[in-house]
Amino acid sequence: MSNLKNKNELHIAFSLGSIIDTKKAEEILANKGVAAFQETLKKYRDSDAIFDPGPSLGFFMALRKLNRLVPDEVLKIKFALISKIDPNPNVSAVILNSMTHYLEENKEEANDFGFDVIMLTNGKDTTFCHRVFKTDLMFTTDNNNAKSLFKSNFPVVCIPNISKEYNKALYEKKDESIVLFSDYDGVIGDASGETIFQDALSQNIDPIEAFLNYEKENEHMIMELGPLGNFIQKLGRVVKYQKYQQNKSGNNIDLFNTILITARSGQAKNRLLKTLEHNKIEISELYMLQGQNKNDLLSELGAIYKGYNLLFFDDSEIHFKRSQELRDIISGWVPNKENTERNKKEG
Repeated sequence: MSNLKNKNELHIAFSLGSIIDTKKAEEILANKGVAAFQETLKKYRDSDAIFDPGPSLGFFMALRKLNRLVPDEVLKIKFALISKIDPNPNVSAVILNSMTHYLEENKEEANDFGFDVIMLTNGKDTTFCHRVFKTDLMFTTDNNNAKSLFKSNFPVVCIPNISKEYNKALYEKKDESIVLFSDYDGVIGDASGETIFQDALSQNIDPIEAFLNYEKENEHMIMELGPLGNFIQKLGRVVKYQKYQQNKSGNNIDLFNTILITARSGQAKNRLLKTLEHNKIEISELYMLQGQNKNDLLSELGAIYKGYNLLFFDDSEIHFKRSQELRDIISGWVPNKENTERNKKEG
C-alpha cells in the first residue's frame, strides 16, 4: 500500500483529552502516581462508566458528519487518536467504552471507534506518530504539548479543557454545521508582520506605522503560509464546493464556512489577498478590523451562526484569552515561530 497522501485527503489527529474528559484521571496520575491512576480507571471499567465529552468531541462528530456529506474527490478526512497513554486493558476499555457510547448515541457504527488510526505510545513522545500519520492538524488540551509539536514542524491547536459544563454545551451542537473563525498573520499566513509589530513595541516605535511600512515595502511579495495555512487551504475545497452547489441550485447550502478575522486594516490588504489568491485558499467571509477587539465581531457573528459548531483560531494570547469569554465558541491557540521563540527569549 502506498504511503503517499492524496491531495484531497485531510489528516486530523486528536489527543485523548481533547475527545473525552480525562482531566480528573490525569490529575490523579500527576498527584498520586500510576498505581492510583490505574485503580481509578479500573473502577470506571468495572462500573461501565462513561467519560464526559472533551472540548473537541462535538467538533469531531461534526467533522465526521461533514466527511459523509462531502464527496471524497472534494475532501476526504481521516482521523487519528494519538496519545502517550498506556494501552493496558483498564485504560483501553474506558476509552473504547466511551467512544462506543458517543458513536452509538450519534447513530454511527462503533467498529473503528471513530478513528482510522489509533496510536497509544505508553509514555513515548508522539512525534513519530505524526510523521507516520502525516498529520495536517493536531488538537490537544496541553499547551506544552502544543509547543513541542510545533517545534517538531507539526501544525497544532491547543483547546483548553475549561469545564465539564462548557464541554457538554459544545457537544450538544454536534449535529450542526461548522464555522471556523481564523486569524490571518501567524495562522494562515506567516508571522513576519507580527515580528515587525512586536519588535517595534520593544523599541518604543509606533508598531502600527512600522507594520504598515513593512507591508508597503513588501506589498508585491507573497507571504509564506503559516502553521495552519495548508490545513485551511484543504478545507477551502469544501468552501469552493459549497459555493458551486449554491450557485448551481440557487439554494443556501451551509456545510462549512471559513471566516477570516484579522487585526489588519484595509491599508494592509494587498499581501493578504495576493497570498490567498496565489495559494488558492477559498474563504467564506473576510473582516479586517484595524486592531479592534475581535470579541465585538465574534459576538455578532456568534449570534448570526447561533447553534453552529463555532471555532476561533488565533496565535495571539490576548485575542485567544479574550475569546474564551464567549462560551459558545471553541477557542484554539495556535503556536508559531513568533509566539514560541519570542516567549523563550523573553523567559
